[in-house]
Amino acid sequence: MKKKIINGAVLFAVAALFILPFAACDTGNSSEPDATETPETPDTPDAPVLVGKVDFESANIAALSSDGFTAETGDVRATWGDASTGGAAVSDMAFSADSATVSSGAASLKVTATVLQNQYSTNVAQFSFKVDLAKAGVSAPVDLTGKTVSVKANIPASSALTAVKLVLRDSNGKQSQGKENPVAVKDEWTAVSYAFGNPSDYTEDGFDVAKVAAVSIIAIKNDAASASSETIYLDNLDW
Repeated sequence: MKKKIINGAVLFAVAALFILPFAACDTGNSSEPDATETPETPDTPDAPVLVGKVDFESANIAALSSDGFTAETGDVRATWGDASTGGAAVSDMAFSADSATVSSGAASLKVTATVLQNQYSTNVAQFSFKVDLAKAGVSAPVDLTGKTVSVKANIPASSALTAVKLVLRDSNGKQSQGKENPVAVKDEWTAVSYAFGNPSDYTEDGFDVAKVAAVSIIAIKNDAASASSETIYLDNLDW
């Protein structure tokens, strides 16, 4: 009888050794997270796509030519007066897409117009046109604080143009003009740029660089003896 009690105690002890490890195991029903699992991160909304470029492709040029480009007689500083008509000239500017002279993409903007002599400085002739940024698909006005505006320009060998300059226009119509960028090599793409005030050829009082609504591009003919029809190719207005 005594022997049976001892054997029973031994069997109970052995069984306990098997039961206790299983009791300590996580069966998967516990509410505690598994330390080896990587916690899921909540989904975050995609960052908004910021538009900061006007690419002159055929469809964009066609839309802007009818509503978005504004032909300007020109603007050397605050005002412009052409020598031949005393400031009453009507622009003959023509816009078109060109697939033969391209910086990137499938087309560039070809602009042809008569450059008119400034009546105050007749050795300079030029034409100018304004790009309305909102009509070009940009969320405008644009804050251009600390940014450099640039455009690619190509002057053909047959053209007498010698330089290009950029003018920023804010939502109140006030302007800030950059210095002219000489284009020394014809039939090649040249980067023309302007960072507000660095340096400026002329800036109106109250101009707000944080609210730029349009950019004007001015094609310049220096040492101009007379008015003449000239062509320039432009691509990739960027900042």
